This record gives sequence, C-alpha cells and structure tokens, in this order.
Amino acid sequence: MRPSGSKRPPASAGILPVGTATRLTTGLPRNQRLNQRHLGTPTVLGSSVLNTELTVEDRPKTGVLGIKSTTPKSSLQFRRQIEDRSYYIGLLREHINAITAELKILIMEYSNAEEEARSFGQYEKMAENLAAELKDLQGELGDYNTLIDKATLGHDISSFELDWEDLKAANDRAEVSLEHHFEERKKKEAQLMSVQLELEQEKCIAECIIEGMNDEQKAKYIKLRDQNNCFLQEISFGQSKLSEMLERRRELEVEISTS
Repeated sequence: MRPSGSKRPPASAGILPVGTATRLTTGLPRNQRLNQRHLGTPTVLGSSVLNTELTVEDRPKTGVLGIKSTTPKSSLQFRRQIEDRSYYIGLLREHINAITAELKILIMEYSNAEEEARSFGQYEKMAENLAAELKDLQGELGDYNTLIDKATLGHDISSFELDWEDLKAANDRAEVSLEHHFEERKKKEAQLMSVQLELEQEKCIAECIIEGMNDEQKAKYIKLRDQNNCFLQEISFGQSKLSEMLERRRELEVEISTS
C-alpha cells in the first residue's frame, strides 16, 4: 500500500489512466471513481480530495488474510485439511513402501551373510588341507635335517642306505600287518551282520509264536519273560560285585606280599 501522503495531479475529466485497472467500481456513479494510485474515499470527477484517515481495516477483503510465508519452514508445516479415505490410503502406501525397502535391505544383508558363511567353510577346508600338507612337509624337512646332520658329522653314505633299507623293511612289515588286520576286521563285520540277521529272524519267529498263543499261554510267557529279566539284572549285579571282590583280593595280595 502506497503512503496516502503522496501528491499526484488529478486525472483529466472523463479520461482514465492508460493501463490502469478500474478496481471496485461496480455500483458507483459514473461521475465517481476510486483513485488507483491512492487509497481513499471515492472522489467526484475533477476533485482531488483524499481520505488521509484511511486505516488497514478499510482495505477490501480479498479472501487472503495476511501474507503467506514462502519460507521452507512454513512449507514443511503444510498439512492436508481433509483426511478422507484417499489420505489414509496414501499413508498406508508410504508405510508399505518403507517396509518393503527395509525388507529388501534385510534380504540383501542375509544373502551377504550366507555367502560369507559359505566362503568361511571353504576357507576352513582349505586351511585343513594346507595344515595337513604343512605337516607332511615338516616331516620331510625333519628327514632332510637328520640327513644333513649325519653328513656334517662325517657318517658314510652307506650307513644312510642301511638305515633306509631298515626303515623300508619296517614299513613293509607294518603295511602287511595293517592289511591283515583290515581283512580280519572285514570278516568280523560280515560275521556280525550275519548274526544280526539271524537275531532279527529269531525275533520274528518268536513274535509269530507269541501271536499264536492263547491268553493263558501269553500270560505264562509274560511272567517267564519278566522273571528272566530279573535274573539277568541279578546276574549283572553279581558279576559287578565279583569283579570288585577280585580287585580287592589282588590289592590284599599285593599288600601281604609287600609287608
């Protein structure tokens, strides 16, 4: 709003300023208009009297109360006035998008962790292989060091050959013994499997016999089976007591012999 104290010559009679909008002239007489440069009371044509007592409250209302701030802070405080169904659907979509993005991040982190775990397993296996190889190399290094020590002490090469032949013969004997024990183990395992098969067959036969018994025979069989289990427990307990007594007897014999 321009200050009301500025002076401007009145416009010519019957002629409006070029390019000036005639604001709020509806309902006024034709010989009256509102001065466009100075806010005041309507002036009669040819008159330049201004209302110097104009206040802000006399300004026409345009629907905009006060000046809107265009700062970022005021724009961030904007909020939708009508919270209808579409508003809440938009909020739900925003939350769903945020959760989906978080899930994608978690899935990516989980995949990376799985890949690292697989890599760790491969590295662990590689480390075991390298440790075994290192152990073999250390054994070879020990042999070479022994050979160098003997060579520096003035031993003859023939003594090395004799030692090597002795070691080779010992290794051959150990290999033959190992193969013999391996064959015996295979035979024992085969015998054990055959015994287990026979035991299963005997169990099946016993079950068939029990199924063919009448009620009186079944009751008698159950009674005898329970007695057998009790006798087996007593035998096991007696064997343990016998072992303890034999051990105590040996200790007493040692004490008597040393006294």
